[in-house]
Amino acid sequence: MNRNMPKKALKWAGIAFGGLVGVIVIILVVLYFVGGSRVNKTYDIEVASVAVSNEAGAIERGRHFVEAIALCQEC
Repeated sequence: MNRNMPKKALKWAGIAFGGLVGVIVIILVVLYFVGGSRVNKTYDIEVASVAVSNEAGAIERGRHFVEAIALCQEC
């Protein structure tokens, strides 16, 4: 058995480990920039106008929904 064999094995193990760490760092950097670009992306959304009725029947129906059906009295 050669005396340099353990040194060579440790050297190649260190090179393989360093390469693996380098690849992981590169992947993390790419994911950071891709994720950041997706988070900071802005969207143009067309806002539709909503017609609000002032009729007494519609207001009473809304009150009934809030108080009896949705139970929004607690908050």
